[in-house]
Amino acid sequence: MVKDIPADVAYIGGVWTEGVLYGIHIIVYFTLCYIFTSRAYTRGRETSSRILLTYSTIMFALSTTHAGLAVRELMDGFVYALPSTPGGPPVYYRENVFPKRKAIYIFNTLLGDSLLVWRVFVIYGRSWAITAPSILLLIGTTITGLKTVAANVMSEHSSVFDPSILSWVTSTFVLTIATQLLATTLIAYRIYAASRPFSYIPPSDPNGAANANANVNGNGNENSDESGENGSGSGGSGSKTKKGSNRVEIMGGEVDRQQRAKYLSLVWLVVESGSVYTGAALVQLITYLLNMNAG
Repeated sequence: MVKDIPADVAYIGGVWTEGVLYGIHIIVYFTLCYIFTSRAYTRGRETSSRILLTYSTIMFALSTTHAGLAVRELMDGFVYALPSTPGGPPVYYRENVFPKRKAIYIFNTLLGDSLLVWRVFVIYGRSWAITAPSILLLIGTTITGLKTVAANVMSEHSSVFDPSILSWVTSTFVLTIATQLLATTLIAYRIYAASRPFSYIPPSDPNGAANANANVNGNGNENSDESGENGSGSGGSGSKTKKGSNRVEIMGGEVDRQQRAKYLSLVWLVVESGSVYTGAALVQLITYLLNMNAG
């Protein structure tokens, strides 16, 4: 059996970790404010910049309130409520749900999930068909999240592992993890698809097709050797790389390798950020289901 830690020790560790992450959040938030108010960035995308700035401000305000309540609850358990709590801080933190802070956490989670779904909607050209599964998961998360808030309020002085709360908390975590996984996968795939080589012949060039075939097949010994290496004959099609060039030619089109590397780095950035959040939520869900204070 996994060894657990006392509830008061878990709470102190949680508040300390939250303080560190909140400090990082302050730096990130004001950096985003500078970016989203810069004319060099917002020119041509004023609407999306306003949406992102509004979301960031609301989420920062909620995070600030959450951190403040955590400090207050820490003082309550170890100072103000200590004389009236039989068993001391371990019992105080295990037998109180702290509904205000839990509600802020859930609302912040819903805001983050809705922003991610909005990104899927925008990056796929406002396609409702592709975004529909993510929207349904978001609606489910909203319903279970609100039910969790209501259950916390009704059972304020019950155990955090009370069965009336456990089922709704579990559903909320499962749905938000599913939303994160689906939306992150869709966004990462879209960016990856945009980085792939593509076929392109300029419509303004009537001889484009002939030029493309000439680039690929050629009519000299050097081009014949290259065609053989690519597995295509004199009438086939294929791809080749110019010597001394950083561009790949695909049937007359060109994809810059440096640009492709930038796209792939964005893919990894999206995947990593999604993995951090999903991993943290998964650990919290598992420890909660095991009735462990560490969660």
